[in-house]
Amino acid sequence: MMNENKLKRAFKQQYGRSIHAYVIQKRMEKARELLESGQVGVSEAAHLVGYVNNSYFISRFRQTYGYNPSKLKG
Repeated sequence: MMNENKLKRAFKQQYGRSIHAYVIQKRMEKARELLESGQVGVSEAAHLVGYVNNSYFISRFRQTYGYNPSKLKG
């Protein structure tokens, strides 16, 4: 048994970032993969990785990669 604080601390120690930051990183990696495939647009990629607000997704993507996701559209 592990309480929430111990879990968060152990996760950060193991992966070097918080659980929240790790999840965002994985979502962005998947979105980038989808966009690079050319099979989906920005809105669909955002939806597929769990973002409801496209503007927020674009902002997060830009924050992560330094450019807009539309740059990757096939």
